[in-house]
Amino acid sequence: MIGFIDTVTLAVAKLKTRRIMMFITVLVAGLMFSVLFASALVVNGVLDSFNKFDQASDQSYLVKVFSADVFRQMHLPPLGKNDVQARAEANQHYLKYIEEQKALAKQQKIKFDEKSVKHPINKYKFGDREDYAYNYESPVIERILLARQQKFISQADSNLQGLKKRAMPFNPIRFYQASNSQSQITGLKFIKNGKENLIERENEAFERNANWGEADARASRYRLEEDIVMKNLILPANDLRRQNPQAVPVVITATEAQALFGQKLKLSAMPTDNKQLIKWVEDLRRKINGQTYQACYRNNAENELLEKAVEQQLVKDKKQSHSNQDKPKIVYNLPTTTCGQVTVKQDNRTPDEKKQDEAATALAKQKGEYQAPHAEIITFQVVGVFPPADKETRDSSAQLANLARDLLANYTHQGAVIPLDLYRQLPNKASLDRIFFPPTTSKNIATSGKFLENAGFHPTIVEFATYQDATDFIDFINGAEILNSEQHTEGIMKWLLGDIKTYYRNRTVDNSKYKFYASPFGRNFVTLQVIKRQSRNFVMITVGIISLIAMIILSLTMARVMSDSRHETAIFRAVGARRGDVAKIYLSYSLIIAVRIIIISLVFGAIISLSLNSVYSEKLTILTKLSYGLFNQDLTFKLFAIEPLWLAVLALTIVVMSLVAVIPPMLRNVVRNPIKDIKDQ
Repeated sequence: MIGFIDTVTLAVAKLKTRRIMMFITVLVAGLMFSVLFASALVVNGVLDSFNKFDQASDQSYLVKVFSADVFRQMHLPPLGKNDVQARAEANQHYLKYIEEQKALAKQQKIKFDEKSVKHPINKYKFGDREDYAYNYESPVIERILLARQQKFISQADSNLQGLKKRAMPFNPIRFYQASNSQSQITGLKFIKNGKENLIERENEAFERNANWGEADARASRYRLEEDIVMKNLILPANDLRRQNPQAVPVVITATEAQALFGQKLKLSAMPTDNKQLIKWVEDLRRKINGQTYQACYRNNAENELLEKAVEQQLVKDKKQSHSNQDKPKIVYNLPTTTCGQVTVKQDNRTPDEKKQDEAATALAKQKGEYQAPHAEIITFQVVGVFPPADKETRDSSAQLANLARDLLANYTHQGAVIPLDLYRQLPNKASLDRIFFPPTTSKNIATSGKFLENAGFHPTIVEFATYQDATDFIDFINGAEILNSEQHTEGIMKWLLGDIKTYYRNRTVDNSKYKFYASPFGRNFVTLQVIKRQSRNFVMITVGIISLIAMIILSLTMARVMSDSRHETAIFRAVGARRGDVAKIYLSYSLIIAVRIIIISLVFGAIISLSLNSVYSEKLTILTKLSYGLFNQDLTFKLFAIEPLWLAVLALTIVVMSLVAVIPPMLRNVVRNPIKDIKDQ
């Protein structure tokens, strides 16, 4: 029996045969596995970096939930020829509306023309065929839609209360009413240099000439959003902010901050060098905190008067005179002060016309549809800045960088955003609510969606403390949708949904007729987790493929080596060596080769990953800091991190692969007749 040391000595001696062929085999296998080692080091570095930034951002997991059917309730379904009941109901609403308007007109002693009210149903003829459609110019449409929404509310429980009931098993922290992608704030106009240009529409100019989000404050496009969405962007209160306690808080883009306050604060131009961009953002955040600008707010009634005054001024500037027939009933003066109100210059109405207008105003007040003209200056105060894109993402050709930013982006909202928590703390909130949360009249409560919103049927952001709770909730909400969809019950889907039904059966609270849909909000944490999981799967699949290829190459090489060694194997057998002794020699030979492959793989894998880290670490660090809104210099995005378990698995894979590769040719060699091999030689 050959001892261990002798076995290793013989295996090492064996390596001297077929040196070049074995060297090439080991090198090829080593380079192949080096890709795996490099992938493992890079993936671990990326995952570790994500975890560090997530921990530093201290962000919870947000899920946006909405009912897909709510949107459909804000519109009437197509009206067909056979929808007799729908047409009958529309006609009933029309007759009731006419009756009510007659009574109100009689009460106010004004004339009412029944023919002026358009019927809610239009009738069309195409030859002998008749067709029908809703007439959205009719004021009765609002009533028809309201009745539809009332019915929906009575049947559905996809409101906030129903959502809370379903979310409770998943440990939600808090529920927030989500804003629309663009709020319904109207009537605001940016005041440039303390003055208004009433003739030129500067808001429209900004909308035409600026990229979306880059000039939202100057174009008076605002959103109201919960603070948690911008947690890392909102700056701490300072003395400057305390001096303006009634100013409306707003988070704006770095681009717009520079445009508004660049000269005042002596801000340098946004650097093109990524190395300087972080420092520039830090300097901007320090200087911009608490700075203010103003906008003029005019409600719809005041804007209507302003449009008339501007039109009259344009006619006057052209030196055109009105005939007595075209002469305005009321001549208006343009405001003489910034954000001033329109005044009456001349009233040409007859006493009877004045009386009719007063009666119409009284009627509008009685119906809750009257709005008194109003204008005032609103002061906005910058409390945070959306960071700019890095140089690579500012370049439209940098598709990879832009993709990375979209993936990493913790803040999907750009532009001018009003943090709701800070807004609610304003001492003048009550007076500002009529601007940012205008009351809805009965005239448009259904079409605006306010009726549904007031009943709790609105998009909601649900906050969770853990990734697992958030994803379980998303899976539950969306899974419940799938379970109740008949179109997904055949074939492979039926097989897949079997386990899903079992999973959700005990967790389902109450599946309503009208369903919820959920998706991640604020940051792509689900996508990131999927990438994390899939990256590991990709590495493992690649390990299998490369191992198979390397094993085939190594097996063929070993077969060649052993074929050339049949004579010496026969000699060993002839002098008393057992088959097991010969097998140990070749197994040791294989293990030595495996060790060499591991060493080559580790060396080249480390070189590859460190090279990638050297090239991309700085860029990804800047990108991630800007995306997360974190500017801590201690945070670095690395593409190199050692995970002992992964490296051990890869090393063990190489060992197993080498042993498996040597076994078939080894077995063929040791079972051969040694006497015959000696004679053949």
